[in-house]
Amino acid sequence: MRFLLLLATAAAAQTPPDGAKLLRAGKTAEARALLERYVGERPGDAEGWFQLARTHLAEFHLTGSRVVVDLAIESLAAALKRNPDHVYALKAKSVLHARAELLHYDPN
Repeated sequence: MRFLLLLATAAAAQTPPDGAKLLRAGKTAEARALLERYVGERPGDAEGWFQLARTHLAEFHLTGSRVVVDLAIESLAAALKRNPDHVYALKAKSVLHARAELLHYDPN
């Protein structure tokens, strides 16, 4: 039993903070600040980078700024560098690349 508790505690320590909850609550700036600190402290965490990309995409939906699309693509690339099989990051990247009008470069 104690082993399971230690395992659960270790797993919880390795997951991103409540950035996703803040994002769902519409607190994009707070979520981004929290996740930027998180990936700064844990740069190898693919899920943290993916959640950070989500904050940039949420801002894009609010503002239409192409700059935040670039930031989202950079965060997705960081997530995929750490975990090339991160399904949600792969999906998000493919959706962004399918919309060529959002890209500032040739995706090929």
